[in-house]
Amino acid sequence: MAVDYSSMSDSDLIQAESRAERELAESMFRLRMGQQTDTSKPGKLRREIARVRTEARNRELERGLDKDALRNKYGRVPVAASAPAANAGGFLQGIADQIGEGAE
Repeated sequence: MAVDYSSMSDSDLIQAESRAERELAESMFRLRMGQQTDTSKPGKLRREIARVRTEARNRELERGLDKDALRNKYGRVPVAASAPAANAGGFLQGIADQIGEGAE
């Protein structure tokens, strides 16, 4: 599955890198836990990350930017929508609420 990174916007390129890095971490975890049988997946993801970073660096050099300028500019772009206000307490608050209910 070849992806044309040169046609992506800067923001999409950095998001693709973040997504691949997250997938690599998950893949490595699954591999170590014995839940994944495809041992070639981490290597494929590393190569994909390298391709994305190469494209980002080429763009930086073309524009005369410092190293990692694109990642610093777009690296904090949210990938998922924020949680609703009702879940403001988060995961731990939900557990604390369940423990509190059971203690009564």
